[in-house]
Amino acid sequence: MYVSRLITLCAVLLCSASLPAYAAPLSEDDATDIEHELAERLYAQQRQFVNSQTVQFRQPSAVGATSAPASKTLFDDPRFSATLAYQAFSQYNSYGLVIQPQGISSQPFLNLRYRVFENSDRRALLNSTTLFLTSWSDFSTNQNLSNPASPYRNFTETDLIVGFTAIMAQRLSATFNLVTYVSPAGAYGFGAWTRGTLVYDDSGQLHSSFSLKPQLSVVYTFPAPSAISLVPSAFLFEPGITPSISFWSKTAFPATISFPIRVGLGNKFYDGNTYGFTSFGPQFSIRLPMLSGNGYTTNLSLGYLYYNLGPTAAEFSSNDSTRQNVFNLGLYLNF
Repeated sequence: MYVSRLITLCAVLLCSASLPAYAAPLSEDDATDIEHELAERLYAQQRQFVNSQTVQFRQPSAVGATSAPASKTLFDDPRFSATLAYQAFSQYNSYGLVIQPQGISSQPFLNLRYRVFENSDRRALLNSTTLFLTSWSDFSTNQNLSNPASPYRNFTETDLIVGFTAIMAQRLSATFNLVTYVSPAGAYGFGAWTRGTLVYDDSGQLHSSFSLKPQLSVVYTFPAPSAISLVPSAFLFEPGITPSISFWSKTAFPATISFPIRVGLGNKFYDGNTYGFTSFGPQFSIRLPMLSGNGYTTNLSLGYLYYNLGPTAAEFSSNDSTRQNVFNLGLYLNF
């Protein structure tokens, strides 16, 4: 769930939109949400596989003894897992700020995870804790942010992200990220910010294949040469829900349709306007069995997000419009 910012904005930024000198471009914030959702989903599928095999391979020769194959994984240690992904967006928009209004923004990332703790007692308050390290980048066909003298004008940003995810009471997940970033294209300087997210997984409570997954994210931008907020040392509050329905679960093509809804609020973050944005739209994800096997799963995703922007965020759009349309395509390899 990532990450970009901008320290000085030249006249060409966002089709001649004039911005304060402390402003910084924002990275795609939902990347972390996607990768950790996929990580937990994959881990659950692996556990279901192992449990089913435990029953299937139960040995009657020894009373109380069971024998099951090890969890299928590309790592020798099943506590390790990873996601390698490529995402493409029709607009560079994060937290409602339109950074690159045209062109294709390609955002690859590699997320490495290690489950440091797991409690087999389902009644326990803390069920598991996972550490992660992510490398995320943005390459854009739009060079409006780039320093003309830079040899990497299409390499807008690269980020390094560390953090952890804790699962509590089987349904509540808490994720904490610490993000640092630079711009190889020379668009802005070094910056750092942090984000905490709480998500309640209500899967199966209303319907076996439906969930709402209410969540709340809090973002804080550290003082640095570049900042993701319009004013340094600012907070952003982002409540949301993600209505989702799963289908084809018993086939080789399990799929999910979701409709994420997010609202961005932060008076200092948006330089005097509390309301930053509202976004919503359909997202479709499906497993690709031809690119999946023992120990790895590949998912294809595509979707659309509509953004309604607040007064400050609208100044970042190419025509001061409060309405923005963003299309996305993604390929995720989980192993």
